[in-house]
Amino acid sequence: MRKRLPLVVLILLIAIIVVSASLFLWRNREAEMSLQALVESAYVVALDGDDAQAGTVEAPFRTINRALRALKPGDTLLVRGGQYAESLNNTIPSGESWERPVTLKAYPGEQVIIMPPPGAERVINFAGDSQYIIVDGFILDGTHTQYEVIKLSGKEDSSEPSPSHIRIMNNEIRNAGAAQSSNGEYRYFSAGILATGQSNYIEYLHNIIHDNGVTDFDHGLYHTSSFSIIDGNHIYNNKGSGIKIGWGQNARDNIVRNNIVYNNNTAEGDDGQKDQGRGIGVYAGTGTLVYNNIVWGHHHSAIDVTYGGNDARIINNTIHNTTGWGIVIGFGADGTETAQNTLVANNIVYQQSDLPAIMDARGVDTVIENNLTFGLDPHIDKDADTNTVIQNNLEGVDPLFVDADNFDFELQGNSPAINAGLTLDMVALDFNHQARPAGEYDIGAYEYTQSFFLLSWLKP
Repeated sequence: MRKRLPLVVLILLIAIIVVSASLFLWRNREAEMSLQALVESAYVVALDGDDAQAGTVEAPFRTINRALRALKPGDTLLVRGGQYAESLNNTIPSGESWERPVTLKAYPGEQVIIMPPPGAERVINFAGDSQYIIVDGFILDGTHTQYEVIKLSGKEDSSEPSPSHIRIMNNEIRNAGAAQSSNGEYRYFSAGILATGQSNYIEYLHNIIHDNGVTDFDHGLYHTSSFSIIDGNHIYNNKGSGIKIGWGQNARDNIVRNNIVYNNNTAEGDDGQKDQGRGIGVYAGTGTLVYNNIVWGHHHSAIDVTYGGNDARIINNTIHNTTGWGIVIGFGADGTETAQNTLVANNIVYQQSDLPAIMDARGVDTVIENNLTFGLDPHIDKDADTNTVIQNNLEGVDPLFVDADNFDFELQGNSPAINAGLTLDMVALDFNHQARPAGEYDIGAYEYTQSFFLLSWLKP
């Protein structure tokens, strides 16, 4: 016998449906009006355009580089669907502020591929004092390029001009180095994105970065600069590591959050080993904050803090199925290049190797607390007595993911990770941008929420 739905619940359910439908129609209408206003105010490029025209939606330019010469601070360039054989080598003009940026944007709802012809150095290069620029919604394909897909060519000397305040968002960034690997040669580094020198205040938001590089030194995103945000990206199948922060100078106060990083290090090193297989590598610099990331399928480690990566905070990440360490601190190539004052807290490490889930190799003043580890070797270990603190961890405890085999790492309602974490203000939101309740943080990238469905009344 089926339950009868109470009248008040039925009325509430109908009201929810009506309101939801009304909001859907209103939002669609609002989006249409917003697009119309954007198109009317923007410059436009299309494959059937002409560079002698005015660059409007009715009379578009033909090439992106021609259109860029028309832009001033506050302008937007919309690029219509199709494939453009161009390289944007420091040709995007600067904006004045985030209130008046220059925006290069794929036309909404249309697929735009920028793939330079053979011999081009990069798809996009920012140099000099390029600033307040947004690149939004493209497929940037380095199949024919010599170097990276995107480079921010900053100078080491802070007195010289370098790119800054660049926002790279909603793009697919792929195939850097493909031209080299196709003929068996390797001549240049070919990361998906490389930022060097003083290329500071860069935002990498919601990009898909994959299948870049030739050797295990070619990473998905390689950022050696400061004050930048890497947020909400999917990074996979790159020849080297997924994300690498810092090297050769002190990269300061970068944030790596809410990314999904998996199955990188698809190339072997010179000795036949997959030496560079980090999901996220935190190297020379200070104050890197790594939180709410989901990382799986790497050879060396999921997260590695070493080579002078000091004052790093590795917090509320979820790690699964790594064949090396889950998290390793202070590894250092020769034993002298370590990491100092690292906090490792509230992480889940579900390990699939015989190496420790969390390892303080040669870190100094490392604190490892309130983590949960499980798998073939779930223990937390240290190599040397360098004031390492290991406390309040759950070792060898199944986190009870919803469906790890299908990469659903949210927590079941009886997970031991619930309410077992430290309260840390710097990670007030979880991977789903849901608030973490004060005093009751869960361990891992997700905060558990209990679902409630009115339709459960309809069950027999």
